[in-house]
Amino acid sequence: MSGLGLGLGLGLSRARGGGRPAIFTFTSTGTGEGTGTLSLFYPASENGKIVKATGNVKLGAGGNLTEQAIIGGTTNTFIVTCSSGTGTLVLPNTYTRFSANTSDEYATNGWVTSANSPSLAFDITTLPIGLITFHCWGSNTISGKLPADWKSLRYFTCTGSNTIGGNLPSDWKSLTFFLCWGSNTIGGKLPADWK
Repeated sequence: MSGLGLGLGLGLSRARGGGRPAIFTFTSTGTGEGTGTLSLFYPASENGKIVKATGNVKLGAGGNLTEQAIIGGTTNTFIVTCSSGTGTLVLPNTYTRFSANTSDEYATNGWVTSANSPSLAFDITTLPIGLITFHCWGSNTISGKLPADWKSLRYFTCTGSNTIGGNLPSDWKSLTFFLCWGSNTIGGKLPADWK
């Protein structure tokens, strides 16, 4: 993939990072027996910090864990189930990639779902300010306004039942790929110096 891929129909996500935790909400779909796979890259400094499941959300292949320790300096995989109703994952908001790999140009799906997997929801304004790649094709609903200061973002692709607003940041100079589908109302002008 070279140059800029732009798909308008738009849908995004983001958070400030640092001290405030990220909260992802999951809702059961169908029979609730399916799992979803969430992949996030955490820097080495986050090693040993804990991701907590609340409500009806559980972690692990057996669907029976309420906590999972982060391994710093690598992509962490979280197997998520929600057998009925809703629940959340509360996690450090310091991940730099919402993707199953660490490529800047060919990020892979960070939220993988199948039949009866839970659906993921969050406000885009809560994604980390230092996010580099975001790839979300699993069942999701993302809302909120695009951040104005997401300067490190290089790759963004998202499909789902999204309702994203705000304007395209004028200084996304490092962005090489942007694709966002949904019922969005994103405005603004494309940067003149997007090379």
